[in-house]
Amino acid sequence: QHILSLSNDQALLAGRAHLRARRWREVEALASRWLRRQPGNAEACALRALVGLANGQAEAAQELINWALAQDSGSAFSYFAL
Repeated sequence: QHILSLSNDQALLAGRAHLRARRWREVEALASRWLRRQPGNAEACALRALVGLANGQAEAAQELINWALAQDSGSAFSYFAL
């Protein structure tokens, strides 16, 4: 589905499904489109961070996770990423 037609919950579910299947490109694409739609979305940022971790970019991923938590300290998914 196109990201614009997904609710935030649906986008997060889709991103998590891609993560479980290790489809990093799909996760990155979904997170990028989601962040264009909602630049301050903590879950989208955490998804992008998890892709960075999978690709060996630990420092950049940690910065993204910290930013996501600063945006939404109640985001369970961002805490999971941490």
